Amino acid sequence: MLSLVNDTLDFAQMQAGKFKMNVEDVEVRNLVNEVNNLLAVQLRLKEKVYLICNVSKNVPTLINSDY
Repeated sequence: MLSLVNDTLDFAQMQAGKFKMNVEDVEVRNLVNEVNNLLAVQLRLKEKVYLICNVSKNVPTLINSDY
């Protein structure tokens, strides 16, 4: 619910031309692992599917993102 409210507020700010992104460095592997873990639990419980994710060595360690 909070996510929906935040998204709605962001959208309103974009329409008003006042939206500011909070760009910061994000560790790609940590982010991918966090998302993978969240999805993997749901898939295991609902579908009995195991999700495995690997990040290529060619992917930068840090990226700039609105995290």
